[in-house]
Amino acid sequence: MTPRIAAVKVFVMSFIGALLLAAPARADLITLSFAGDVDLSAHGGSASNPFSGFFTWNTASAPFETDGTEGAFYDVIAYQMIFNGIDYTRPIIGDGTGNGLAVFNDAFEPGVGDIDALVFFASLDNAAPGTGNDLLFLGALGDLTHTVFNSTALPTNTGFLPMMTVRLSEWTDEIPGGGSDDDVFLGEGTFTITGTRVVPEPATLVLTAFGLAAALARARRARR
Repeated sequence: MTPRIAAVKVFVMSFIGALLLAAPARADLITLSFAGDVDLSAHGGSASNPFSGFFTWNTASAPFETDGTEGAFYDVIAYQMIFNGIDYTRPIIGDGTGNGLAVFNDAFEPGVGDIDALVFFASLDNAAPGTGNDLLFLGALGDLTHTVFNSTALPTNTGFLPMMTVRLSEWTDEIPGGGSDDDVFLGEGTFTITGTRVVPEPATLVLTAFGLAAALARARRARR
């Protein structure tokens, strides 16, 4: 390769890289997989009810609702909810209809105090056949020292997970037509994160490829 051609290739790669940096970037997608079990025998259910699934969020998503400075509610990008071997995944309608995420920063919890938390919620529509009731699942990751989050923005990486020492699920029977006052608390279960996945934005992927290509070119020149 002549010096002139090499110079042109370097210029083109630098130009494309500059365009990528200047263009609006799509944020990373983060997926957490989970599993657990809940005892619902106190309310006529089974003593063991295994569940599993995942939820995915876009780190640049804006909340559809806020609760002062303590909480913010977001739509998920994708999710799955398997309960007792049955897939209860529902369409993502938006505005937290049936499923979503909540981020709490220094939020006061009665009997506990301030807490930071990431909560995934999903509705298992008509889980009690013939009653019209709705089983609501909450999967919570909490920090009692309330030092993990500095805001109610969605986490941009998975580094917060080891600091979330509170991990539990909460199950509620949502009674239609009466708001939340007459809903029935069914119990708490486990909530374990079984896997994580971060999908980088396209610009990051391309820039990483440029970096690898440059490193490979330097290595080839060094061997000559």
